[in-house]
Amino acid sequence: MENIRFISTTYVQPKNQIDHQFTKLELTPCDVQLLLVDTIQKGLLFHKPDKQSLKLIEHLKVSFSRTLDIFYPLAGRLAVTANEDDNTTSFSLDCNGAGAEFVHAAADGVTVAHILDPVLVPDNIVYSLFLMNGVLNYEGKSKPLLAVQVTDLVDGIFIGMTMNHSVGDGTCFWNFFNTWSEISRSGTSTMAKPIFGREFLDGIIHLPIRIPFFQYPNPEDKVVPPMASLQQRVFHFRKEKIAALKSKANVQMATCKISSLQALMGHLWVSITRARGLISSATEYEVSQEITKYMVIVGMRQRLHVPLSDQYLGNAVLFGTATTTVGELLQGGLGFAAMELNKVIALQTEQEVKKFLEGFVENPSLPKRGAVMKSNSLLTGSSPRFDVYGNDFGWGRPVAVRSGSGNKVDGKLTVFAGAEEGSIDFEACLSPQTLQALVEDEEFMQRNVEEPERVGRRLDRGGRESIDDGSFDRRSGNGDEIVPIVVGGGELTLGGGGIGIEYGGREEIEVSEPLVVRYWSSGDYIQKGILFHKPQSNYPKDPNKSLLEHLKASFSRTLDIFYPLAGRLAITENDQDNTTSFSVDCNGVGAQFVHAAADGVTVADVLDPILVPDDIVYSFFPLNGVLNYQGTSTPLLAVQVTELVDGIFIGLSMNHSVVDGTSFWNFFNTWSDISRCGKTSQPVPIFSRQFLDGIIDLPVRIPHFRDQIPAAESTSSLPPVLLQQRVFHFSKEKIAGIKAKANSQMGTSKISSLQALLGRLWLSIARAECHSSGTDQETKYKILVGMRQRLKPPLPDQYLGNAVLFGVVKSTVGNLVEQGLGWAAWEVNRMVASQTEQEVKKFLEDWMESPQVTNIRGVANRILLTGSSPRFNVYCNDFGWGRPVAVRSGAGNKYDGKLTVFPGAEEGSIEFEACLSSETLQALADDAEFMDSVTK
Repeated sequence: MENIRFISTTYVQPKNQIDHQFTKLELTPCDVQLLLVDTIQKGLLFHKPDKQSLKLIEHLKVSFSRTLDIFYPLAGRLAVTANEDDNTTSFSLDCNGAGAEFVHAAADGVTVAHILDPVLVPDNIVYSLFLMNGVLNYEGKSKPLLAVQVTDLVDGIFIGMTMNHSVGDGTCFWNFFNTWSEISRSGTSTMAKPIFGREFLDGIIHLPIRIPFFQYPNPEDKVVPPMASLQQRVFHFRKEKIAALKSKANVQMATCKISSLQALMGHLWVSITRARGLISSATEYEVSQEITKYMVIVGMRQRLHVPLSDQYLGNAVLFGTATTTVGELLQGGLGFAAMELNKVIALQTEQEVKKFLEGFVENPSLPKRGAVMKSNSLLTGSSPRFDVYGNDFGWGRPVAVRSGSGNKVDGKLTVFAGAEEGSIDFEACLSPQTLQALVEDEEFMQRNVEEPERVGRRLDRGGRESIDDGSFDRRSGNGDEIVPIVVGGGELTLGGGGIGIEYGGREEIEVSEPLVVRYWSSGDYIQKGILFHKPQSNYPKDPNKSLLEHLKASFSRTLDIFYPLAGRLAITENDQDNTTSFSVDCNGVGAQFVHAAADGVTVADVLDPILVPDDIVYSFFPLNGVLNYQGTSTPLLAVQVTELVDGIFIGLSMNHSVVDGTSFWNFFNTWSDISRCGKTSQPVPIFSRQFLDGIIDLPVRIPHFRDQIPAAESTSSLPPVLLQQRVFHFSKEKIAGIKAKANSQMGTSKISSLQALLGRLWLSIARAECHSSGTDQETKYKILVGMRQRLKPPLPDQYLGNAVLFGVVKSTVGNLVEQGLGWAAWEVNRMVASQTEQEVKKFLEDWMESPQVTNIRGVANRILLTGSSPRFNVYCNDFGWGRPVAVRSGAGNKYDGKLTVFPGAEEGSIEFEACLSSETLQALADDAEFMDSVTK
């Protein structure tokens, strides 16, 4: 989401709250059925008016208040009545004048072109132009029923309106918008007044509606659509193209009943179903029995015997569903699809309206967000009849309409009137794969869709596209524009754009290792970064390049070597066995490069505190909170170069389904080499998966993968604030003493330095927690063990992928504390030794028989986990102005018990970045034995 600067927030009330006829409006079945879904979010984009911004805002507030005088129920709140006589709940609209929300905001650096020019809708910008994202309609009992955000752009204004969908449908929404714009433009409104009465239901049902056993959803259980895996594009159909489609559909079906909109929706149904790849060849049309549905929201106002006025304030729509098989749809083509839609719409008679109303009263059903949408389905809402482009507020007509994030799911097609007379726009929300296939469908695009000619594109950090004329320009797509973000240590200003890195050629690499899919697909990205003192003013030595241009150029050259990291994950749905496979599509879409500045933050602010200042450090990394499977649409690699007052931090985020720590630091080492010397001595990465030949077959097939995504998403948040981090430094001499003690206690010499340190940490943290956990509590330590050198022949360190296994040691807390350091270290030694080639093969074969995706965040409950390695070459990353002074990790995969190991800055030393509860960390700091082994 783009970062919006909020200037003011006002709760606007009707100017005149006297003589309002209604104080309460009962919700009807059409209203109640929408309580658990999102609000309506639609907005208009304008070129900037001549008026000064603040005067314009005051003018809009006044006209908004006058419009609320007319639509006064929208300034109220939902009221809930618990009917104790039958244990039911009723909802009504309390016309209490509590107020609608009016927000003035600014999107600094964002232009009209940033919204209109990209082929794909820049959701991260557009969604930030609306209020109440993620709010469900039932929350209107405490939240405004109507909220407006007026956002200043560099050269435009966006008016985004959010309306509670339980109190009004699209007709009501645009009636309010039309009235407001007219009052703003001319001081008065000629629009017909809204009608609030529910008399049309007399003789059919009684109000209020009583909902048995209604329970408010748990806020933690509110399902947020996986928008990172969806994309949007606006398809524009000219009047002439629509007429041709209508004519073709009617000719094919020997009728004249099919309307323009029905023909257009039929065309979309066929084209999108074809693009979804549900049938691989025309020969399968006749045998395919897979179901596809198209749900259409049908207005019922004109279907009643006494038509319900368009001015009625409330919901007056029904859902109609056309259902057929994929084979029948694709074989029947445009005419068949349009006729099926025609028949469904024709069935929505007055009798069907009454049947729905009576049936709902007998058995109320409240579908949740997205629940009505099944796989291979489409849903169309809104209408081309709504007067969108007539909304002139006094400085000209809008140039575009866009919708917010509300109710967006795969297959949602929102229809609007086009800007020119008779044209129609469809805002299509689809998976990236479907959208790309649709664009590549010549019949759909060239013959019907009106699209300006475009050249190559690259996405910048804000999701916007910069034009590429074929010559690769490594400058940021947005020049020097900046967007401020407030963080704990000061103000972080993000350079307005990112950069797309391209390469020649294309291939696919299987995301092959089962351990990758099992442990990492639902985990976070790897996030590691290094801190430097600020370079001298004469670096780089090339006077024609700034430091940022130099880093971008060397980053691009490094991507030439690690070119798969400029691609995206690709998903293959294997219909024959209902499984999912992943691969890396080496399509060169691009890695992300962000230039940022942390104003007022110094190197000392990062290094001096005893606890890691997470609010500062986490802001140094891009892609916070992104899960690995979202690499289908999110870059696999992103770097943020952040300028401090006296230093630079280079934070790298890399998709953990594609690489492990070894591959991560291989990239970092190569990049710093190229930056410092213009070339690299690092070995070239190896992409082949041949080491798996004879063990397992690729691709890996995961059953019911999409059923496992919500569990992963529910935990994909930044670490909770009750956790703290501290870096414990162990000098070479201290480590030697711990190692000698552990070996002496066990009468052996096999315990390594790292194993002794791991044993020390396991013992000390268990002791620190024993007061709260008790001595009988089980404690586990999970350790990532590299498998490259355990295979025969060994897998080179240059292999690009994941090559690690989890090893586990466990004990009761009491036994561990009693046995002491030597025993703990010896248990770690035995576990590591057990990770043989046979164990690797056994894991691979067993997992292939029963694949299961595990969310890393879900494994930590009284569990320690150590990742990374002191063998990684961290402090050699000299980009040309000196070695780093520290390494830190980002928010990815952080939870209570995560111990990240790094080499120390001086030879032979080791550091552990410990993420623990504040109580455990304090107890550890109070442990004299432990702290005596820590150097600092």
